[in-house]
Amino acid sequence: MKTFLSIQYLRGLAAFLVVCVHVNSTALLSFGGSGVDIFFVISGFIMWTITAARESSPRTFATRRLLRIVPLYWAFTLLLAGASLLVPAAFPNLRFSVGELVASLAFFPVYNTTNGFARPVLQQGWSLNCEMLFYVIMAAALLFGRGVRALIVVGTLLALVAAGQLLPAGIAAVEIWATPLLLEFVAGI
Repeated sequence: MKTFLSIQYLRGLAAFLVVCVHVNSTALLSFGGSGVDIFFVISGFIMWTITAARESSPRTFATRRLLRIVPLYWAFTLLLAGASLLVPAAFPNLRFSVGELVASLAFFPVYNTTNGFARPVLQQGWSLNCEMLFYVIMAAALLFGRGVRALIVVGTLLALVAAGQLLPAGIAAVEIWATPLLLEFVAGI
């Protein structure tokens, strides 16, 4: 696939913005959260472009995505969890159950014991719950012809966001997997 330099520049900007918001969350740097928005739009564009450029089976697509994301995410999640168990004083605000750890590793949204938010143990990994959902939808769409894939992916994402507006609050999976942020993948497509 052709390398889009503009996308690489946008990735750099998005990463910088995300780092800014995590280093200092003052009002001046609160726009840093828009880095995640940029990443979601880029992800929509890249996933659509690579699946349109070459035929790929759902299994191949999913395997590539998993190999790219899972090892590093699991390593950092398990490192954080282990460190918090070995040296709890160093992580006074980090509490989690075994179920929360398993859900985190499975990219399944649950409410976090530490703060009550729908966040994994490695809280910055919340966006990966959205990414993985998007990848599952993309992989499923690969079962169909190119002509209907966009309808399937966009329709599914729109339906999830609509459902999220209708379903009751207080369900972590709805909060994350039906967030209006999913529309950013649509924008990328």
